[in-house]
Amino acid sequence: MVFQPKGSIVARGIETALFFISLLVASAVFIPWKPNFSMMGLDPSWMLSLHYFFEHGHVFGKDIIFTYGPYGFISTYLYYPATYQIMVFAYLFFTVVYTAAGWNILRKEIKHKGGVFCAVLAATFFLAPAPHNFYAGDIFFYSCGVLFFASYLAESDKPYRWRNFFLVGVLAVISLMKYSFFIWAVGLLFFVSLDGIIFKKRWPYLFLLYGGFLVAFWVLAKQPLEGLGAFFLTGAHMARYYGSAMGTSSSLHDPRLVFYMILSLLLTTVFYIAQQRRTGPRAILPSLTLAAMAFLIYRASFTRDHSIIAMSYLAVLAVYLVPFLNTALGGRGWKILWAVLLVVTFTFAYLYSIRPFTPSFSGLAGKIWSSFSKMPHYTFVESRFLPRPKDLQLRYEEVRKLVRGDNAVPQLSGTVDTYPYDSTGLIAQDLSYRPRPVFQSYAAYTPFLSQKNADYLKSPRAPEFLVFGPNVTADGKPIDARYPTLDDSLSLPEIMSRYDFLAALYEKALLRKTLVPRPYSFILIEKVTAEFGETIPVPHFDEGPIWVEIEIKKTWLGEWGAFLGRAGRAGIAVRALDGKTYTYDLPSEMSRTGFLLSPVLDDPGGFIAFWTRHFNHAGLSHKGVFEFKLEVPASCGRFFSSKIEIRFFKYII
Repeated sequence: MVFQPKGSIVARGIETALFFISLLVASAVFIPWKPNFSMMGLDPSWMLSLHYFFEHGHVFGKDIIFTYGPYGFISTYLYYPATYQIMVFAYLFFTVVYTAAGWNILRKEIKHKGGVFCAVLAATFFLAPAPHNFYAGDIFFYSCGVLFFASYLAESDKPYRWRNFFLVGVLAVISLMKYSFFIWAVGLLFFVSLDGIIFKKRWPYLFLLYGGFLVAFWVLAKQPLEGLGAFFLTGAHMARYYGSAMGTSSSLHDPRLVFYMILSLLLTTVFYIAQQRRTGPRAILPSLTLAAMAFLIYRASFTRDHSIIAMSYLAVLAVYLVPFLNTALGGRGWKILWAVLLVVTFTFAYLYSIRPFTPSFSGLAGKIWSSFSKMPHYTFVESRFLPRPKDLQLRYEEVRKLVRGDNAVPQLSGTVDTYPYDSTGLIAQDLSYRPRPVFQSYAAYTPFLSQKNADYLKSPRAPEFLVFGPNVTADGKPIDARYPTLDDSLSLPEIMSRYDFLAALYEKALLRKTLVPRPYSFILIEKVTAEFGETIPVPHFDEGPIWVEIEIKKTWLGEWGAFLGRAGRAGIAVRALDGKTYTYDLPSEMSRTGFLLSPVLDDPGGFIAFWTRHFNHAGLSHKGVFEFKLEVPASCGRFFSSKIEIRFFKYII
């Protein structure tokens, strides 16, 4: 995959210079010369933890169950002394492969080398990890798949080119970074291999090469070979229910979604027509591949409303489809249509990349100037120089000092874990962090995942100390507005049984493992069949905490909606003895698992009182729930069955 310019000496010199300029720009944009530093918070917590897990050799799929894999730390752009050099060299490798392959593909069809240069720069800038483009890392790795797809199309009869060898290696690495990247890579390789088997009667060479790379990189990450299957199985489980638990209730009429679907359909249709002119009946498989890619990007973008991923993907896709459409579309009308599609795609993709994420032309010139002036804080323009490792280490220590100042956890002599998610403070204080498998409580969103964490607490590996806080984010509200005790719900009884209250740490409780676990039990009080909107009475809290299991079933349409990440979720409105009504979301898989319904643990005072078993505390006794309603948005009513099964239990501690 060596870059080899052709033509006269002057032409070769100009082309080589343009190539190295584009490589320099890409290196400035992609490589984290000036990385981020992890403060307290939800996202910084899991990002820093991925670095920590790689350094300490945690086994993914067994010790750690998450949507990211052993190389997930590479995508975070965070500085961590033990992994920073690995991250930089990985991005250096990705950048060289990406830029060289892009030039090698585009230069065969775009005759003017200035055009190739502009196309590569355009793709680079849409992948820039600028302040307005937080998910640029995801876009970059999805774009590696786009480049592989374009490479195969460019010379599908010669799959043994060096650029394919390197691009398959990149796909193998990113497959072990994030499970959605694995699905992306396997989907691309499946269609490419199927095309080779059906139309060329050829062994799936690239798929076999990918499998070899995948195993090699897994072992290189110091992961046991026998754990590879568990990693993919647990990842598949998390992906299966991700849309149901983490999806929003936004409408299918969302203008961003409608725009993406229309443009994707147009691009795929025009691509099919052009490809059919090139290869005849074989056009169906590449077109299906393009459609599958559009669907996977839809899932990655709109389940959590990360529309910037979809818009930037369309722009990058447009860049690398140029060679295959421009030469195959014979008529002037088709070429005009393609040119219009390119302009519309780039315009709206750029507008969506600027906050707020809405297509607005007002003040466009100012927005463009502001965006480029703030372009990546990873570039040479802002960094002004490549920081020395010593400077990075000093900054890292300054941040650690700030985190320790904001973190109330004292120095502990034993192993420790933290609930619901904030591990940044533990790592900053060099405590012996021993995480549960699903180390972020909000991600334990199925009975299987919640039980994994509960079983861990019963095992000899359970940590000696727990830092346990309310399920709230920086704005004081639960993650995704869920009921406060839904996350890691099955772990709560185990913690109450196996840990003693040691101290109050601002808004959290410090717990210590007891030598002899206390018995606990659930006594079924009653079963109720109810409907949405019906008022459901709850047994009195003064007889002890109330545990509930709520079976909310989806219709067949709801199952499809959940798969698409658009089914939304039910809500619960509880009325407490303090006269207030508390309204939360209630993901169906989590409510089926079972959770503490009464009292409502939504503030630090009541939370501490619960752990110290002072159920008559003023901050707790008035939070007993005496009735609730289950509701569903009107637009999502057809996704859920009208009958709801509810089981109340007395939780005896």
